[in-house]
Amino acid sequence: MRRLFFKFLIILLFSFFIIGFSTVSQAENKTKSDHNLEITPNDFLFNVTNMKPGDWAPRTIVVRNIGETDFNYQMSLEQTGNDKLFNELLMEITSIDHMLYEGKLHQFNEISSRTLETLTEEELFVTIRMPNTLGNEYQGLDTSFSFIFTAEIEGSQNEVIIVEGNLGSDGTPGFKDALPKTATLIFNYLLVGFSLVIIGGILYGYHRRKDVRFY
Repeated sequence: MRRLFFKFLIILLFSFFIIGFSTVSQAENKTKSDHNLEITPNDFLFNVTNMKPGDWAPRTIVVRNIGETDFNYQMSLEQTGNDKLFNELLMEITSIDHMLYEGKLHQFNEISSRTLETLTEEELFVTIRMPNTLGNEYQGLDTSFSFIFTAEIEGSQNEVIIVEGNLGSDGTPGFKDALPKTATLIFNYLLVGFSLVIIGGILYGYHRRKDVRFY
């Protein structure tokens, strides 16, 4: 009887693990389907540590509408680091067909609202330049900023994605890349499931040793 009980316990633990994994996977799929705005890259657009006067850093960012509704989006900028270098840097933003912004980085507010139809994407080309007129007083400085993408979706709450930028002049210690935020509840369920299975196995082995009828 005890043998059957512990077999049932182990089967129950495995069933809990499988059901939990399936439930979380379904929840994640639902969350993903609820998102309309997608940005690539979605962590760092710039992470340059050795810029010198006259250097430039070109980057491409892709804005996607992965939802079922057309939306308008805007791109804005927020300074998060030192003023001195930030105020001198130049930036250009272009799309495939025309210039969206050209001027000082610190003077950029936002690009005009742009429409992105469902299941389409748009490439934006962003270049930041360090003027060749900057002197030695800018050596070793760094600055940071955030590009903020906001999708305005009719009948739904706005979606916001923030992409970071770090720039340093020659001699600046290297920046540490932020780790991607990939942790989900799946790993919690995996940990709980494996823990319960191990506990069940220990209990089963303990009772086998304690009761000679199990041999």
